[in-house]
Amino acid sequence: MRPLSIRFALVAALLPAAAIAHAEDVSRVHYLDIVNRAHERLVAMSAAPVGGEPVAVALGEDLQGGGNAATVRLPVQACVQDLKLAFGNGQQVLYPSVDVCAHRGLTILPGHARRMTAEELQKQQRVARGD
Repeated sequence: MRPLSIRFALVAALLPAAAIAHAEDVSRVHYLDIVNRAHERLVAMSAAPVGGEPVAVALGEDLQGGGNAATVRLPVQACVQDLKLAFGNGQQVLYPSVDVCAHRGLTILPGHARRMTAEELQKQQRVARGD
């Protein structure tokens, strides 16, 4: 075999391995389709591994209530996440232990999530301030 043929054979052999490694990295990214059927606009969202520290989710813009939808990229790689939502009227709610690997979407309904306790709200505010 000539040197050029050897290099070509080596590259051809390594390409599938590189594609598999890249596919594994991509599989850790989670996207979530959100439908806001609540009466208020969604102004902020964060995700956290169950019981972990929340990380802000980029919404792009406020998600108006009444059935408007958006797809967001979740910053946390874990499958089971606590999703915290903040609305324009100041209300904050928690969707605990959402399996984003098994469910690609979240429909926000009025009164469907549980309101955050004062302790949870204070913890989230401390994290946001960097305390």
